[in-house]
Amino acid sequence: MNRRPNPTISTLAAAAILAVAAAIGAANLRTAEAQLFPGGRPRSERAAVQHYNRGVDLTNQGKLKEAITAFTQAIQLHPSFARAYCDRGLARAMNEDFDKALADLNRALQIDPSDTSSLMNRGFTYYHRGDLDRALADYSKAVRLSPRSADAYRERGFIRTLKNDLGPAILDLSRAIRLAPGDAAAYSSRAIAYARRGDYEKAIKDYTRVIGLTPKDSTAWADRGYARAMIGDNEAALEDLNHALKLEPKDPGALFSRGFAYFKKGDAAKAMADYNAALKLDPNYAEVYRERGYLMALKKDLEGALKNLNYAIRLAPEDAAARFRRGLVHFRNNELDKAIDDYGKAFELDPQHFEACFNRALTYAEKKDLPNALKDYRRVMQLMARPPEVYKQWCLGQGKKGLDKHVDALEAELLKSKDDSMARFQEGFKLHKQGDLAGAVAKYDQALALYPRLVPIYYNRALAHRKRGELDRAIHDYTQALRLDPKYVPAYSNRAFAHYKKGDLAGAIDDFEQVIKLEPDNADAKKNRDTLKKLQASGR
Repeated sequence: MNRRPNPTISTLAAAAILAVAAAIGAANLRTAEAQLFPGGRPRSERAAVQHYNRGVDLTNQGKLKEAITAFTQAIQLHPSFARAYCDRGLARAMNEDFDKALADLNRALQIDPSDTSSLMNRGFTYYHRGDLDRALADYSKAVRLSPRSADAYRERGFIRTLKNDLGPAILDLSRAIRLAPGDAAAYSSRAIAYARRGDYEKAIKDYTRVIGLTPKDSTAWADRGYARAMIGDNEAALEDLNHALKLEPKDPGALFSRGFAYFKKGDAAKAMADYNAALKLDPNYAEVYRERGYLMALKKDLEGALKNLNYAIRLAPEDAAARFRRGLVHFRNNELDKAIDDYGKAFELDPQHFEACFNRALTYAEKKDLPNALKDYRRVMQLMARPPEVYKQWCLGQGKKGLDKHVDALEAELLKSKDDSMARFQEGFKLHKQGDLAGAVAKYDQALALYPRLVPIYYNRALAHRKRGELDRAIHDYTQALRLDPKYVPAYSNRAFAHYKKGDLAGAIDDFEQVIKLEPDNADAKKNRDTLKKLQASGR
């Protein structure tokens, strides 16, 4: 249930983006004079090139203000010097003067609309302004103009990762790696994508490649350590994190991650020591206050827990995890209304935070408010369908005994609606066969709102979504069906095709592999898997 701390993700983001800047600066900025000014050139243009080249050197030295001055002198001498606008825009973006950077890059693209470097630099600028959609559009155009550009694929993949479009992100980053096998930033970005998808084994493999390419990269060691902690390989995690801190002893992110690894190992004292050390280095590290507060709650220091969680929320009011943690403390304090408020805020901030919704359902049940408890319980099932036994296991971490009785009571209430749910399903299925997909989906929605435990309804709604081109919704429903019945082969097969349609070859291959595990003689699954592997290898 823990999420990777944002500062480390930001560090990797910066590494990937700076790699672009370095590549542009080292390889693309200095263009041969003959390319800049074909034919004869007057003296003013020769002077413009000299100023431009000086600007490039200054940019590579990190002297951004001086570089901007040099590029400006080049532009004054030659007002249609597109590359000078492009690289002044990059220098301004690196200096965080984003409005002027965009003005320069727009001017560069007016002069030369097909210049990949200007598109890449503008994508870089949009990223730093927080406009991921425009950054994605520029990197996508760069890919179309330069389909062999590893940089363009890598940066588009990174932006897609930030947008949680993970299948296409991994495909882009894999293409970047095939084009430039020595690019550590591409492996780092793909590792982030795998980790966000919960595939920590693949993330670990990519971090290992980063370490092989850049063995002194403390962030790669720290992030591999965190990924290893997430799969319970705590000793290896601690080895990595100790090495990261040997390389960079004052990295609060690595200390935070090592604290998490100690926590996973069950060593609360060392976890607390690392959290405390991280806060000495960065007193405004909100995630550390959040996790230190949670650790205090587990040690039954509820007063200390609330103090830390309150401060975490003050620093990061949009952090759903902090609200969730504080809700747990209020629940343990038997402050049920406050717990409901915090769980509700966590769910509002992150509508996919099913744990918050589940805990609010339990809290309503503790208050004997069965209607609201049932309403939340249905929401939980539509987000994360699981058998009742799993939900009972979730009750164990709440700090109170006997909460599993609420799951039994809620399941009994749900069961009363099963017949009505089946009737709506049959109505939807009839509409589905008649080709009325919108009507069918509406009936399936009604059926699942009443009784969200029927695998065939999720499966048929997924088929309808897929036929309507709503691939993300289809994938969600196939996944829900599989959560309730992990051996339901049709859901794997059809989810594989949906992944393929989205460009997520790795996801499609994984699903066909599951089909083959369940049905070793399934020739179609083997054929489809092998075809997709060939496509993946070709980079198409």
